[in-house]
Amino acid sequence: MKKETNLFYIAIVVVAMAISITVFSAGGSNAEIEFAELSKKSSEVQAGRSGQVAGVAVEEAKMTIFREHGNSISMKFEVKKDMVVLEALETVASEFGLDVQTKDFNFGMTVEGIGELIGGQDDKYWLYYVNGEMPLVAVDQQEVAGGDEIEFKFEASPF
Repeated sequence: MKKETNLFYIAIVVVAMAISITVFSAGGSNAEIEFAELSKKSSEVQAGRSGQVAGVAVEEAKMTIFREHGNSISMKFEVKKDMVVLEALETVASEFGLDVQTKDFNFGMTVEGIGELIGGQDDKYWLYYVNGEMPLVAVDQQEVAGGDEIEFKFEASPF
């Protein structure tokens, strides 16, 4: 089981490196197409991952980051004790070589940017959803539970 887990993490690192090289070396729409193809490959690797470590069930959740032009990346991740959405986003984004930019307000933190997409471009912002619903709390306050489906979308704000 440990060997499978190690192979999984090695595969994810290789895919993340390939994405970084592809995104930074290619330009324009070709980079988006190649990014989408690599995302599909990473999902295939992820689908083979076991939900158990050393015979103990592991709580998992899924995150999808919807980028422009219908491109998205998706990954299952292990839910750790007291994990919040911001931690999960940073975990998933790092696997794909994406930087996360945040801004701290008196009500909590918001996501300002993921990768090259920064809030305010074309009046779009990073909004997040948990199990299809937009939480009414900041990303550093929304806890993650096993089985959650978290989505980040770069879209016009309804507010």
